Amino acid sequence: MATPEISLNGDTPTIRIRPEKCATYIPSQWRFELDPNEVFQRLITDVYDHPLSFVRELIQNALDATRCQIYLDLARKGINAPDFPTQIDEEYRNLYPIKVSISSKMLKNELSDEDEEYHVLCVEDFGIGMDKYIIENYFLQVGRSFYTTEEFRRDFRFVPTSQFGLGFLSVFAVSDHVRIETFKPSSQRDGKPLSLVLTGPRNYLLMEVGTRRNPGTLIEVLLRKPLNPDEITSAVIKWCRRVEFPIVVYDMKKETIIKAERPEDLEYEIPVLTRKNTKFRLKAYPIKSYGVEGEIYLFSLFDEKGERFDQADWAQSKYPELHVAAETPRLPENMICNNGIVVDLRPFSSDSFCFRMDIRKKIELPISRQMYNVDRGLLPEVRLLLENILRKHFDESKLANSEEGWKYKNRLVSEFPIYSFWASAPGMIRVLKKGEPYLASLAEVLAEEVVTLLVAPKNIKNASHIAEVEDDANLPFHKTGISIRYEDLEEISRHFKVEVFREREINCLRKLHGGQLIIGWGKTKNGDGRIEVDGEEALLYGFEKDNVIGFSIDGLLGILNSNSPLIKWLFLVRDACKRGEYGLTERNFVKAFREIANILRYPHLYSSERSTLPQFLRSWRTIPGIPKSLLPPFENITLEMIVIINF
Repeated sequence: MATPEISLNGDTPTIRIRPEKCATYIPSQWRFELDPNEVFQRLITDVYDHPLSFVRELIQNALDATRCQIYLDLARKGINAPDFPTQIDEEYRNLYPIKVSISSKMLKNELSDEDEEYHVLCVEDFGIGMDKYIIENYFLQVGRSFYTTEEFRRDFRFVPTSQFGLGFLSVFAVSDHVRIETFKPSSQRDGKPLSLVLTGPRNYLLMEVGTRRNPGTLIEVLLRKPLNPDEITSAVIKWCRRVEFPIVVYDMKKETIIKAERPEDLEYEIPVLTRKNTKFRLKAYPIKSYGVEGEIYLFSLFDEKGERFDQADWAQSKYPELHVAAETPRLPENMICNNGIVVDLRPFSSDSFCFRMDIRKKIELPISRQMYNVDRGLLPEVRLLLENILRKHFDESKLANSEEGWKYKNRLVSEFPIYSFWASAPGMIRVLKKGEPYLASLAEVLAEEVVTLLVAPKNIKNASHIAEVEDDANLPFHKTGISIRYEDLEEISRHFKVEVFREREINCLRKLHGGQLIIGWGKTKNGDGRIEVDGEEALLYGFEKDNVIGFSIDGLLGILNSNSPLIKWLFLVRDACKRGEYGLTERNFVKAFREIANILRYPHLYSSERSTLPQFLRSWRTIPGIPKSLLPPFENITLEMIVIINF
């Protein structure tokens, strides 16, 4: 069903649902009635997530008005207006400050007839101002915005912040008395200064001629409850990170001038105290995209061998412990602004880079204009710039082009999560191609029908369960020419490991005379050999001997022996749990699966003394009415039942 369109013009909210957008026809005679007071209350109190949101909304309105005025002033001087106000000379923009102040007034309480102290918050701009037409047709009409009109689009090129005509409502969450002084000398209708007082979202006293002589608007909000002045300054600093005009805040104690942050405010170079001729660096790389301004900040370590991007984890976790004067190097938060105002602050997604950007082109935002902690992945502008930075680095870096360069690149995969880039990046996985070392891309490996894993005897324990091959000439890796040594598999990123095995199953498991283990991985044909339980995956493969439970690959995938009595029991349990027999539920099967998977993945942590699996299996005998067929075949689990790889 289509989302209804809600109109809040004037006093009567109406809902429109377009039949052509509905999956089910809605009769035209249907009527939707809303309580206007309830709608206004929800818009005033429920949309915004911060007690000072009304300050942000007033600043955003002041910014739009100021942008209009500066564009008009440029036109009067015969200067072509740029697409975005940030492209106007900074010295000229500094002539248009926005003022925010908090002060106190002594007023008589109508109930007690006593004088009481009230806080008054003022936001003043020197923008375009309002005339009577704008006030009556837009400012006092909830849900209508001048910035969405053809008149605005004709005269101004920038994308405004105001789109819904609802932001001003937020002041009534904290006030019952708002005074407005405004003057629009550029008006073609009535250029008089105006003054009015609002006592609610739909109530205002008589509009009259005002006394303001400068273009712009002053909004004075009489607060029901006092505010902490320091919190006002802190909140404005937090929100106005990329605003192009100065924001002057006076909080009764001091005056603070807030300007847009600059890259040099955040960049640094600091010496590494534990290494000679070595330094940490945080460098800004500008984002160059239409309607998007900002930087990626990249953390690196410089030494005599050049720059490297893989030391962020060491710098964050280990370096501070190595020297009494060492301090942890920090990255700023990831930040997205819309027209200079923060709409998204995210925790670190990487220790190696962060992005701080301001979107000036049109984007879709909720009414609150906030989208904190919405995980949308990397924005296209960020991803593209990261790819260019990495390509240039790989071309110039001695380390990336050394014999160990493929290992270095793999250490960067999780720090720079642009997986489409990594999939085609050359020289990422060391393989044997027809017996000779070769550096392949992930895409090359994924294209192979069969990828063979070679595990040296030193990395194996309890492999006597696996049959030896008499003639290795016809094994898969001889046919396909692609194989990966286990020690090389350990060097590639976790993402690459997952991708290599994600759509494969074992089609060959043999041991050579010298003790080397051969595991052939073919592309999945029907998926019968793969099982997923509560987000965890395992593969089924039938060993020739049934006295082995299975093994795991690098702690990543559990391989279950489908011929093992314990694994056969596990699937009998699964079927009984699905049917809900004997009081069993899906949770019982998940628990059994995880117990068995854990001893395969972490065999050294699950010795017979420490494993909880035997106790878990014994507990099955206490289930009332459990049939003999669902009793575990054995309870004593020993390490000899597990093939241990990476011994």
